[in-house]
Amino acid sequence: MASLDIASALHDGFYTTCQGNTAVSPIVYYQTDTILQYHPQGFRFCVTHHGPFVSHFIGSFSAPLARLAFGGDSGKVDILDRQQRTGIDRLMQDPLGTVLAHSGLQQRILEGEGLDEMRFKRLRPPIGVPQCGDSSILDQPMRAFISSAKILIFTAVARLDYFKNVELMIQVGLELLDRGIPVRILVVGDPEGDDTRRRALLDSIPTNKRPNFMILPRLPKDHLYALFAAVRKNGVFLCPSRYETLGITPLEAAASGVTTLMADSSTVEALAYMPQCCRVPATSPGIAARVQMVYRHRISKWAGMVKSHVRPATSLVGFRNDMLRSWSEMSLCNVTLPARH
Repeated sequence: MASLDIASALHDGFYTTCQGNTAVSPIVYYQTDTILQYHPQGFRFCVTHHGPFVSHFIGSFSAPLARLAFGGDSGKVDILDRQQRTGIDRLMQDPLGTVLAHSGLQQRILEGEGLDEMRFKRLRPPIGVPQCGDSSILDQPMRAFISSAKILIFTAVARLDYFKNVELMIQVGLELLDRGIPVRILVVGDPEGDDTRRRALLDSIPTNKRPNFMILPRLPKDHLYALFAAVRKNGVFLCPSRYETLGITPLEAAASGVTTLMADSSTVEALAYMPQCCRVPATSPGIAARVQMVYRHRISKWAGMVKSHVRPATSLVGFRNDMLRSWSEMSLCNVTLPARH
């Protein structure tokens, strides 16, 4: 179906929904900018941006690394880049659009494209972590690995890709072991049915040190929260990412009361919500030195400090209040329904 046909169908659908109720245009919400090209003219809309902008990633790194980060298919990367460019162009051309921004990084990128700061509504990240103290839902080998660790460094990601930079975490573990620190490393990521990148990580570890490492498939959310509960006294969540438009999981870990360290980078948005002491140089010696400091000062003490800093700035209540305020402000601008086709 052609773009104009889709836009026409949406126009009629929006109009029919409002008929008899209001003469004011509804506010249409889009979860991604890649479909803004179909939005019909004359209707208000708002949009959130979740994934990284290809063009910004290329500018920060390179085109070959962008292909690697986005899955290795240059054709798909080009298509995504064109879709994102079309969405940005629509925002630039249509004053009826508002960006609901939960990422300062993405707001800065869009402002750099020329979008006025008045077109944004800032939302605090919706980090809500259920209380879960039952680690028994975790597999027994994982529980044993955690409980026997004097200090556990761990990370949990959906994909073990170039964005996440988990190789740095392996290097940190080896650095700490060489320093005589009794550390164990837990990495969780990638689907259970695809162990290619997990095996590559394991192969990079000297055989005699592999008992100190556990690399497992990604966890469902309830198991992730159970993991957070299980490691509060001896665990350090490490986010070594190169690029995060937000970074939900490290913020969830911090808000759950887990000591959290993040590799310092201008392209990782979650750092904006973390205490300065939790920013670490993106090098294995630098991170290892900070882990040693945390270990000396007691992990549980750091955990309480991190939680008290992150939780107020990222709560579901804060997100809800920001969302209601933003919607109220957008609703004050009455835009008459466009004529029906």
